[in-house]
Amino acid sequence: MLRPLIVDEKRYVYPHNAKLEANWISLDDVGKCMVAAMDRPDFEGSWLNIGGPQRVKPPEVAAILSRVFGHEIKYDPCTPKEFGDYLVEAFGDDVPAENRETMAAGIAALYEYNNRAETKPFEVNTDFMQERLPEVEFETLEEWAARQDWSDEAHRPPAG
Repeated sequence: MLRPLIVDEKRYVYPHNAKLEANWISLDDVGKCMVAAMDRPDFEGSWLNIGGPQRVKPPEVAAILSRVFGHEIKYDPCTPKEFGDYLVEAFGDDVPAENRETMAAGIAALYEYNNRAETKPFEVNTDFMQERLPEVEFETLEEWAARQDWSDEAHRPPAG
């Protein structure tokens, strides 16, 4: 969803405030965690916060992308409302017209909360996570970004 802005405009547009730390995780790593937990009775009825091995702020995400692309990618913050509208637009016709405003408002509310929450919802205790899932090898944001096909020809689902 952010690919055109990153690739074509050299901007990392995201609604996190510049100081908000997050343990970004790839969906591949989410899948590895799910598979690892499936046959583990000690996970039955429990939950575990998962996240990537690095805790980074938005300007650091832009710096990582800059290294991967070999040129500057600028962190360009947007408001949660702008991001909600942008994300709903990226889903295209998959979101019926009558649901767009409500969905965009829900996305905006989530990011408004995350930017202010004292609970630090995107910060993951990775030591505990690795203790519980020692068999899962997590990739860094830079490793993930480097293995992506950023070309125009790559297949992507809506908002993907």
